[in-house]
Amino acid sequence: MTIAGHGEDEAAAERMLEAFVVAHPEGGPVVSQDTVADTLTVVFALDAEDANEAYDEAKGVFLDGARASTLPPKKVVAVNVALVEAPDEESARELELAEHRA
Repeated sequence: MTIAGHGEDEAAAERMLEAFVVAHPEGGPVVSQDTVADTLTVVFALDAEDANEAYDEAKGVFLDGARASTLPPKKVVAVNVALVEAPDEESARELELAEHRA
């Protein structure tokens, strides 16, 4: 999710990241800034059956983290939802074995 504002303030990005790590560490949050467009973007993962469910759940996760940051609210200017299939057990095992060989 990308919000307008806070893109030029490094301290704001740090506060947002810290808030998300505390509020939803399971999502592996990442925060980036675009100083030219003056936007701040938060990327995180969550479990969902499909993209619609992910979008619905992401709104609450984002609000939790944003509120915990205590930064002044800003307008959401972009939302991107990408469905990433979880590897099945056999694929995960193959990846693990490949890791051990390296």
